[in-house]
Parts: sequence; structure tokens; C-alpha cells
Amino acid sequence: MRIHLQRLAFIAVVLGVVFSPSIFAELSTCDDFDMYHQIAGSEFSLRSIFFPQSSGGGYYRPLIGISYLFDKYAWLLDIRLMHLDNILFHFINSALVYLLVLKLLPSQKRSYMPLAAALLFGLHPITSESVNWISGRTDIFACTFVLLTTWALLKFRETKRYSFLIIAPSLLIPGLLVKETPMVFILCALFILTAENDDGVTEGQASPRPLFRDLLSCVLFSACAITLMVVTYNVWLVFIVGLAYLAYEALVDIRTGRRPIRVKSLLLVIIAGAGAIWVFFFVRSVVFRSSLSSIPRTIKLIVEDLNYALQAFLGAAGFYVKKFFLPLPLNLAIREIDPLYNLAGIAVFMFCLYLIRKNKILSAFFISGVCLFLPALPLSLGTVTWTSYAERYIYISSAFWVIVMTLWLGRIAEDRGKRMLAFACTALIVCSMAIISFQRSMTWKTNLSLWRDTVAKSPAFKMIRVDYMLALLNDGDLNEAEKQYRVANAIPSINYYEKLDLLFALVLSKEGRYDESARIFEQAIRKTKGKSFEVYERYIQFLQERLGFEKEKSEAKALGLARRQLECLEALYVLNKDPLLLYRAGQLSLFVGDRAGARTYFRKALDSFPATSEYSGFASKLCRKLSQTI
Repeated sequence: MRIHLQRLAFIAVVLGVVFSPSIFAELSTCDDFDMYHQIAGSEFSLRSIFFPQSSGGGYYRPLIGISYLFDKYAWLLDIRLMHLDNILFHFINSALVYLLVLKLLPSQKRSYMPLAAALLFGLHPITSESVNWISGRTDIFACTFVLLTTWALLKFRETKRYSFLIIAPSLLIPGLLVKETPMVFILCALFILTAENDDGVTEGQASPRPLFRDLLSCVLFSACAITLMVVTYNVWLVFIVGLAYLAYEALVDIRTGRRPIRVKSLLLVIIAGAGAIWVFFFVRSVVFRSSLSSIPRTIKLIVEDLNYALQAFLGAAGFYVKKFFLPLPLNLAIREIDPLYNLAGIAVFMFCLYLIRKNKILSAFFISGVCLFLPALPLSLGTVTWTSYAERYIYISSAFWVIVMTLWLGRIAEDRGKRMLAFACTALIVCSMAIISFQRSMTWKTNLSLWRDTVAKSPAFKMIRVDYMLALLNDGDLNEAEKQYRVANAIPSINYYEKLDLLFALVLSKEGRYDESARIFEQAIRKTKGKSFEVYERYIQFLQERLGFEKEKSEAKALGLARRQLECLEALYVLNKDPLLLYRAGQLSLFVGDRAGARTYFRKALDSFPATSEYSGFASKLCRKLSQTI
């Protein structure tokens, strides 16, 4: 126990050093900034967190909301401690990987493999996005519950005590309240529970085929599937080849006397998967009045062109498996991938069928890693999230793949002649990962460095230049911010991004080019057809600032600014029905000399304000005063 505690302490120190830049990082403008201010201004309400009953409901992650509220009341949303939360739970996950490898290894073969597995996972560059990004804690927290559930399943396999089968779902349920991904762990649990422990031959069975022959059939069928895909561009033929491969291997097993593929287990997997999907949509129907429009739109896209959707899913699968083994380049915003990943996805699919047939515990862990990124596959269609692909989507998968890779290296190390080679390779990989992850943490330290890196790696992604412009603006580099606006405008896009124009208007305003800034605001109103809250709010703020400046210089110009601000206040009130806008409109009407109009605005405001509002009293007094003087 003392040795294990020392090793875990060493892991904690290493992770603390590698991810230390994150503790002193800025609040990321990618979700973190909005999340921070929303939590800072919200009140604690378990009902609103667990049963929001909102229209257009997106993610259902109440425990993440609880974690943010804990940050708020425990340490007043200190950004450093919020980052430290992520690092701490990432260490916990690394420690759980350590314990899982310890559980899977015979006592005489444990040596340093659990330590190697914990370091390989903890330092893997693919985890850096989730650790450095406060909003990325969803993957970290979900992984904690998934790994705890896996530990309970392994304890059941070891002891055959059914109490652990009761503990397992009780550990998984909190994970479902963190992220949707643990839902598919039901499939993983079936693979883990039905897998055999080792590669030994049980009594009454024939000797297994040599590994070369075993893999050869999989490679040949995979080559056939890839060829058909290239020639016909029809993904259904790939699945037919996959079924043919399983049928062929079943015949081989029957002929050689080996245990055939467990059809019962496969049926259980299908039933469990269908049940998990039903539970997911049932919960959403209870907690939300309606879903995001992008969810039914995504389902419709999949149904209308299933062949295209399945090809996209295969491409994503190939991309994510490759990303684990070759994570560079690391990129926050990945919109497109090479079409050749479709072929890599076929290889992954066929290899999973091979592992299902092998039915070993390491096979189950690799397949579990694949299953755990399945919920991210529909995101590759680009209709739900702002990134079609993301490194954080395989944070949980990487824990399972690291376990498989470590145990595989451990088997190589059993040969004394290869032990030093395996040790040297592991040490080299760990050191390389530590350097890359530290550099990535440094990139995440400031918004300017993060978005500069992201724009360089995804130059055609128009939306991310908004964040880059904001970072440049905060850094005072107005010339580069204007340059980025020109570049972004030159990128073809179907959608109109008003934030791009709003930021450019702010840049022009800071440069003293006020008339140009006003023209950009007017352009934004036209392009959004007067339906954007943010455009009106920013323009009203700009006009108010200009009004305060022009009062002392030009009365005529000040009046013109006031009248335009009055028009914008009226338009914004139509959109959000905020009575405070009417009160402000009344004040502006007094400024332009329209006392009758001011009284009308104050009267409307008085009727709209709650009786307890202090503005209700102000509006009442002004109404009485204006009625006496008009």
C-alpha cells in the first residue's frame, strides 16, 4: 500500500507540474466567459437545475451546474481554483486507471505497469483540452463515474458477488447527470461482463489458430470492404462484408470445435443500446418542454440520407482512433477531416468485429473505448455543435485504450529480451507526452495565444475569428483586429455572423472612426432584419457614449444621436418587452424636448413595472409632474 501511495503521489506531482499553467490561465472566451457571468448572477435553485422545463433545451447536465454553484459558494468563483478542480479530477481519473490496471494484472506481473498506465493517460495530449478548459470538466467528471463503474464490474468478475452489480449502476447514474456519454456504457458493461479473462485454452476446446491466421482473415475481409467502398461509395456493402466475416469465423469455430460467437450476447448489446436511447429521450421529455431545433434536424438528416450519415460516422471513428495514437496537431476547432478517414473507419469497424469474436477482456476494453465516442458521431454532421469534431470527445475513450496499450506492452515486457525495449519506449512516450501537454497548457494560458493557434490551424473557420478579434481587442492590437475582420469577411459563408460586425464596430470606435462604426451597426441591423437583441444593445450603448461626448460639442448632432437611440430602444422593446427600455426612452424624449412623448413612455413603463420596482415609483412621479406641466 505504501508503494502505491508513493506512486500516486508522484503522478499527482507530475500532473500538477505539467498542467500548472492552467491554474494561472485567463477565463476562456470559448463558453467559460459566458458560463462564469451566468453563474455569478444566478441564484441557487435545485429545481431550475434538475427540472429546467425550458423550451429549446440543449444539454441536460445538472451535476455540472451543481459543481459551478459549489465553486461559487465555496471559493467565490476564483478562476484559479476552478481550473484546479479540473486538474484534481483529472488526477483522480489517472489514479482510477492505475487501480484498474492493478486489478487486471496478476499480482506477480504488476511491477510498474499501473504507474505507466496512469502517466500515459494523465499526460496524454488528447486530455489537455478537457483539463485546461473549465467547461471541459463535463468529460472529466463523466470519466470519473465511468471508471468507478468499470471497477465495480471487475470486482464482480473477480468475486461473483452480486452486490457489485447493484453498486455499478448506482455509480453510473451520476455520470448520466454529468454528460450523455455514460449512457452507452451499458453496452460496454455487457462486453466486459461476458469477456474471457485470458487467452488460455479451456478444457474440451481445440487449440486456437495462430495469431497470424486469425488476423489474416480480418485483414482480407477489411480489404474487400474498403475496395467496395471506394468503388461503389455504398456503406451498406461494408456492413454486409462485416456480417460475412462474422459468419465465416463462426463456421471456422464450429469446424475447429472452438466456442462460437455469442449471438445471445450480441442480442443483449442491441437490446441494451436501444433501451439506453429510449431512456435518454424519455429523460429529455421530462426535464425540457422541447429540444433544440438542431436535434430533430440532425435526426432528419440521418434518416433522409442514411448512407451519407453512416459514411460520416465511419470517418469520425477513423479520425478519433488515429487521434489517440497520433494526437498532433492539437486544435480546439476541427470542422472538417480528410475523406480518407472513411476508409480508416472501415478498418476500425472490422477490427471491432475481430475483437468481438476474440471475446477477451482486453478486447472488451478496446471496444468500450470505441463505444464511448459513439454519441459524438452525429456531431460530425455539423448541425448540433460549433465544432464537428473535438479532442475532448475521446477523453473517456483514451482511458480504456491506454489500459489496453499498457497491458499489451506488459506482455511484451514478459520476454526478458524485450523488457528493456518496452521500458525505453514507454519512458520515451511519457516524456514526449509531458512536453506536448505542457506546451498545450501554455497555449491555453491566454485567449490571445489560444485563438492565434486555432486560427492558424483552421484558417477557413470563420466563426473563430470573432474570438481572435476579441482577444486582439483586449490586447490593444487594433490594427491586427481590423486585419482579421477583413480576412473573415473574405471567407465565404451562408450564415451571417453579427458578432463579427459588432466587434469591428467596436474597433472603429476605439480608433475614433465613429461614423464608420455607426454605419457598421446600421449594416448589422439590416442584415439581421432588426431581430437581434445583441445588435440593438451594443448600438444603444455606442449611441449613449457618443451622446455624452457630443452634448458639449454639437447640440444638433447630440439630438440626432438621441433620436436614433430612441428608435433603437423602441425596436429592442418590441423584442424583449423590458419596461426599463421604456423608462430610458422617456428620459431621451425629455432630452429632445418631446414632453408629451416622454409622458407616454413613462406611463407605459409604469403599467409594465412590478409594483415593488423602484423604477415604478420614479415613473409615477415623472408622469404626475409631466401631466401638470403639459
